[in-house]
Amino acid sequence: MRFLFLAISILLSTTALARLIDGPWDYENLTKQADLIVIASYAKSKKTDKSEPTSIGIAKGMKVTESSITFDTNPLMGKVNLAEFKVQTVLKGKIKDDSLVVKHLRIPEGLNEKRKAFYYIRGPRFIKLKANTSYIMFLKKDKDGSWIPLSGQTDPWLSINELKSP
Repeated sequence: MRFLFLAISILLSTTALARLIDGPWDYENLTKQADLIVIASYAKSKKTDKSEPTSIGIAKGMKVTESSITFDTNPLMGKVNLAEFKVQTVLKGKIKDDSLVVKHLRIPEGLNEKRKAFYYIRGPRFIKLKANTSYIMFLKKDKDGSWIPLSGQTDPWLSINELKSP
């Protein structure tokens, strides 16, 4: 009887895939850590051929020693978009004029189904911007001087939020 119960439990159970997200990303922490906080309207994006890594690793091999098992990983890569915004209000920080370019990542084009699955199963949650839509953005300067989402390129949705009318 126990075996039957165990077998039925296993058959009816579901598997959930998840990953940890760096944080916490509540408004208090976003405000403290951001170099720039703006409300801005999305205008357009420019796709580039440049690739940058996300914080998600893809296993490429395994090393087994007497005391541990470690995985070699390659970072999951995304293609760079340069999104242009018209700034409506600066809430923290300074900018030179009323336009702003934010660097964010997208899923590379032309991937086979197996590679594309990495982006949807436990993968990054890239943002999809809508024309003429306003966003509140918590940003930081990247090493190259460009503005990027404070929460990083893997989960930019945590620091770029659409403002909706009531």
